[in-house]
Amino acid sequence: MTAKANFGNYSVTERMKASFADFEDKFGGKIFIVFSLDGEIANKGVIEEIKHEIERLS
Repeated sequence: MTAKANFGNYSVTERMKASFADFEDKFGGKIFIVFSLDGEIANKGVIEEIKHEIERLS
C-alpha cells in the first residue's frame, strides 16, 4: 500500500488497510494510491514503487 499515513485530508482508514491486506494476501500484489492535483500526479514517488512491484511480480 502506498498511501503513507496522510496526504492532505486523506487518511487510510482501518477498514481500507484491512481490505488492502486481504488483497495482498489473496493476489500477492500491493495496492497503490495515485493522487492527482490539477491533472498531475502529486505523489510521484508512487511511480517508482509501482515499477518495483511490477518487477517483483514478473
